[in-house]
Amino acid sequence: MKNGRKWSISGRLEMQAYGSGALANVCWTPQTPTSTKVKPHVHTFYELVFVETGTGSHVINRATVTVAPGYLALLPPGIRHDPRGLVGNAKLWILIFNAHALSTDGWPGGIYTDSDNSLGAAQLLVHHLYRSPDHYLGLRIARADRPGIIKHLREIAQENAVARIGSQQLVASHLNILLVDLLRRVPEAEQLNGRSVNRVVSRAMTYIDLNYKHKIGLTDIARSVGRSPAHLTHLLRLHTGMSAVAWLCDRRLWEAKNLLLTSRLSIGEIAATLGYANARHFSTMFRRRYGDSPLRWRSQLQH
Repeated sequence: MKNGRKWSISGRLEMQAYGSGALANVCWTPQTPTSTKVKPHVHTFYELVFVETGTGSHVINRATVTVAPGYLALLPPGIRHDPRGLVGNAKLWILIFNAHALSTDGWPGGIYTDSDNSLGAAQLLVHHLYRSPDHYLGLRIARADRPGIIKHLREIAQENAVARIGSQQLVASHLNILLVDLLRRVPEAEQLNGRSVNRVVSRAMTYIDLNYKHKIGLTDIARSVGRSPAHLTHLLRLHTGMSAVAWLCDRRLWEAKNLLLTSRLSIGEIAATLGYANARHFSTMFRRRYGDSPLRWRSQLQH
């Protein structure tokens, strides 16, 4: 990754993985030379890993997963993983796609805001990823279904390689069809399909999204929607599985990752920008959420 912003594999494929730019790109195929160097890294984008044939191991958040043909993992931003146990042992596909492909600024809470009052398939998949205990989706694709997965990955790679008229639209279509297919393999996600977001929840999440940089708390959020703190907490837990305070903290930390990635602000400056009392409190909350200090997280992305 160069300057914390771009990935380059063997100088052949490059995409801007955060902010504007290509929606999705295949950065590893079964034809990628095994001599290409890989190392453990922290995600700033969504990544799909699919094993076409072969076996190996995949380390995700320090847990080692033994994989076989048909293994698929979908990893959201903030996940640390190490694919070295797969490279050279398996025919491997890796797809990376922009957080903006799924929700405003990539923040999972954006699926509840006024910008979109119904949960689409892609947003539902992110919703599942975010609420799962391991914070990623692991599947085994049946042999009969693997050609369909490979077809979409191959089409995305080919469209980005030639960059013809309409290529980005086709890339978006293949990405969304692929994500819908994965969503249908997650039974619990079906319970939310087509469900409208509660109006109070939507207003509360919008308030958080617009004011998270200020020194606000539960009382301020509840006042903005005309509910008591206890009632709002109940509604948010019922509809999202998280409290207002948890969502506020998450929104700040999501923006913190963005600032760590795209700016040269110090940890103290980032803490002040995001409404934290001091850098120590910010660092504690960041480590609790992502397992590393802000400085270490940033250093892993810049080397």
